[in-house]
Amino acid sequence: MKMRQSMITVQSEKFFYDSSSFIADVGGFLGLLLGLSVMDIAEILIDVAQKVVGVPTKTDPFP
Repeated sequence: MKMRQSMITVQSEKFFYDSSSFIADVGGFLGLLLGLSVMDIAEILIDVAQKVVGVPTKTDPFP
């Protein structure tokens, strides 16, 4: 009498992205979609902060 051997297949899943890669990809996609870069966003934040604080902005030399 022969005994059959049982074989068990074990499958595991692994995340393709780690959190920093995912955030970078989402940021890149949003930048592409909105047409903004990190420098543009920083410039907008600086302009808003200057208006809130009351720092005079550059005036146009040719009004």
